[in-house]
Amino acid sequence: MIPLFGRRLLFYWRDFICRRGKARYCPVCQHTSRKFTPYGVVPRKGARCPWCGSLERHRCEWLYIVRRTDLFDGRRKNILHVAPEPCLGALLQYNFGAGYINADLNDLDVMVRMDIMNIPFSSDCFDVILSSHILLDVRDDSRVLSEFYRVLKPGRWCILLEPIQTDPSFEDISIVDPVDRLREYGGPEHFRRYGPDFVDRLQEAGFIVDVISPEEFVTPMELARYGMTKSADDIYFCIKQKNGQ
Repeated sequence: MIPLFGRRLLFYWRDFICRRGKARYCPVCQHTSRKFTPYGVVPRKGARCPWCGSLERHRCEWLYIVRRTDLFDGRRKNILHVAPEPCLGALLQYNFGAGYINADLNDLDVMVRMDIMNIPFSSDCFDVILSSHILLDVRDDSRVLSEFYRVLKPGRWCILLEPIQTDPSFEDISIVDPVDRLREYGGPEHFRRYGPDFVDRLQEAGFIVDVISPEEFVTPMELARYGMTKSADDIYFCIKQKNGQ
């Protein structure tokens, strides 16, 4: 086995080599690369930007935010970013300053340590919530969705990304051993696999839901150059209903 220092040196050298070229473009950090690097438990080719570390879903989410939402319309906004990805968090904090809050239960390098099943903020206080691949890892996802709905301002929105891996969704509360979870759910920390009926869970929480595939806002040429041809998630764009509706 290669020592930890040796692996880090190998990854650094690999990233350095991959950065020298223009075949790929990362819309998050706006750098070009010869190619994106493999990433994943089962490594996906061309997944990770060697500059900022963004993955397919991060590039997809960022493009949707920039092209289809009002996030950058110049008005002040309060943003809650759950389990923040560094590549996106740095950009959001730079643009929104004190209006940006990131949070996680286990990560020490966040602004707020919290359990998203009990969000310690008042109702109707956030304009935007961003959450990616988190609901798989919480025991009670309906409780989390209820909390997201509660703290979001009426008429405002959140983006939720979750992999759709089966049909219908599958979860079994008797599966508790990490080895069994890895076998059944694809990860030792997961509690379920989602299917297309994921949208039903969002609607049951009260959200108006729009499901958008990357092909709806990214051209085929961009999909290839941005490394999003295989593993970019659909966008679940969820709006909290306005009072009285």
